[in-house]
Formats: sequence, C-alpha cells, structure tokens
Amino acid sequence: MIRYVDDALRAELYGFVLRDDIFACRIACLLESYGTGYPFLCFYIQTDENGRAVSAVSEYYSDMTVMLTERSDITELEEFLSMRGFSSVLSGRPLISGLPNEQGAIMRLADRERLFSVRSDADMVFLPQPDLRELWLLMKSCEDDSFRPPEYEDFLLDASHRLRHGSASFAAAAFGGSAAATAMTVAQSSRCAVIGAVCVKKEYRRRGAGSLCIRELCSQLGGRDIYIMRDRNKNEDFYRSLGFENAGEFYITRKRKEL
Repeated sequence: MIRYVDDALRAELYGFVLRDDIFACRIACLLESYGTGYPFLCFYIQTDENGRAVSAVSEYYSDMTVMLTERSDITELEEFLSMRGFSSVLSGRPLISGLPNEQGAIMRLADRERLFSVRSDADMVFLPQPDLRELWLLMKSCEDDSFRPPEYEDFLLDASHRLRHGSASFAAAAFGGSAAATAMTVAQSSRCAVIGAVCVKKEYRRRGAGSLCIRELCSQLGGRDIYIMRDRNKNEDFYRSLGFENAGEFYITRKRKEL
C-alpha cells in the first residue's frame, strides 16, 4: 500500500528515511527543510502487508525521488509513479518500463585523511558568505550535457529556503576577488549529505580550487556521511583522489516530451 504523508505520518516517514542512503537523504532533506503541506511537494510511504515501511517517495513539483529496500513492491511503485505523472524519477534501479534511463555512479567519502591533505594554489581564498547570484552565474558558465543548473529564480528560492533551515551548505573559492569555483550540497539532512554542482571556471582548473571547495564543504558537514553523484564515465579518478569510493548506482528516468 502507498499512503500520502500528512502531518500525522510525518514522524513515521522521517524515522524511516533518516538513514545512510543517498535517496533517503534527498527525501529527508526536503522533509526537514519544507515539511508537509506545501502544494508543490508531496511525500508518500509504501508499506507491506504488516504495515511496515518498505519504500519512500518524494514528489518535488513533478520530480520524483524513490528510496527502495529489499522489500519494496516494484510493480506497485511503477503503477503509482505512472499514475501520478512525472518529469523525472530518481532511484537506485530502473522503475518505469518502456522508457530509457540515465545511469550514473554514487561515491561515498571513505578516507577523510586523504581529503584533508589536499593542497591548492596559494593565491586562492575562500569566500565566507558567497553571493548566490554570483555562484549561479558560475554554475551557468560550466553548463554542459551532463550538468544543467536550474533557472535562477528556482535556484534562488530553494537555496535561500534551505539555507535558512540548515539543510544547504555552500563553499566558494576566489582568485582576484571574484568567484572561481564552487560546490554545494544538493541534499543535506541531519545524518548525511550529497555534494553536487562542483564547478570551476575553465581558466582556474587544475589548480586545486574544486578540491578545496569540496574539502571546505566536508568540514562544514562534520560527521555526516557524504556522497556524490557523478556521470558514470567522468571524474572517478578525481573523486578517488579525494578519498571517495564507489558505493552504488543511480538511475534517472525522464518522461518523453510530447511533440
């Protein structure tokens, strides 16, 4: 059974998703920062015949994140997601039949000593309170086929809200007074975090700026479990050099656009 999560079920869902799982982290982040009751955000919990939680789903606008367990009812989830309609479905395995999937790798920080031994260009300085518009423009300048930042207004509203609620962190490095590199948590709960949007301007690459931003973020995140999501064919050596190791795969299914 799949149930809509209202205030009465919020504690049950929160207890279920507060775990070391990248998909649970994304759902817990939304739950901690927004809660229930927003028209653009819904949560659902799947239970077995004994009433035990076996899966969780967040629906942020029409982007779905699904946390699975070994007891998840995949058939029921596929029927539910198709009925709800979606722009994208993110999960640990393909869930929608007949649609192609984008596959990527999950990596987990396993060696903090290696990360904190990173060095960078001596001229780099951290920006203690980076301007969100400047960081968005930096992200936009790094846009490619595998990375597309959201529209500025959407980014600003979500980032500002999550910062106020302690569920987002940013790090930025500057050369000559302007932002040269940035990284942020795309999901952050009280237990774990997912780092993303690691961007470095072309003229400052290979000088350690991206590595230092990740190190600064991890320092801010304390003892949380820390993950990244990467293109399956890109950046593995870079993240391994910082102490990350492969920890699984993710799949994104996108709805075909109508002609």
